[in-house]
Amino acid sequence: MNLFTKTGVLEILYAPKGFPNKVEGKEALHEYMKGFPEYFKVEFSSLYFRPTADPNLIIA
Repeated sequence: MNLFTKTGVLEILYAPKGFPNKVEGKEALHEYMKGFPEYFKVEFSSLYFRPTADPNLIIA
């Protein structure tokens, strides 16, 4: 959650049925993500952050 600003946006291109494709705002993101351990097993490995022209944009 620390990666997101108050107005952060998470776009989920391949969201499962019943889940939103886009979540906006830090509070909404927190509400959306707090249930992840119940629904998803998420493991990140070899994470690569791609450089962008916009220093406020993160693509991983």
